[in-house]
Amino acid sequence: PIQKSASDTTGLTVEVIDGRRTLCKAGKPQKAVLLREAAEMFLEWLETLPSSSRILVAHNGKKFDCPVLLSQFSLCGAVERLAAAVSGFGDSLPALKEALPGRPSYAQENLVPDNFGTSYAAHDATADVSALTALISKCLPTAVLL
Repeated sequence: PIQKSASDTTGLTVEVIDGRRTLCKAGKPQKAVLLREAAEMFLEWLETLPSSSRILVAHNGKKFDCPVLLSQFSLCGAVERLAAAVSGFGDSLPALKEALPGRPSYAQENLVPDNFGTSYAAHDATADVSALTALISKCLPTAVLL
């Protein structure tokens, strides 16, 4: 099940359509796969990358993304394979706090318009990845990332 707070943030819900539970975004059915299949697809993709670049970075990842990812990989028995596939995890939040001191908010959806003059589809996975990549490229010196 999707928690109400997560649904409010992402627009994702589970609806019964033609007698089947269906993942929807803003009421529209989405293609979805089972957790085990999603984990396998993610691991297969990771394993196509050079091992030196397999560091997972998320904004506020230490408090949110990492625990969620590890919990879900644990549910499908794939934590050991994930650990073998990545060199580590990174959290952009502390680095951006250091690089951009004194801000009232370090939420990614606020950092993007302040640094690029445009908003984006916050809490959409693809848009979040693109936005975080741009923020890191613009605001963080390479030395911070090493």
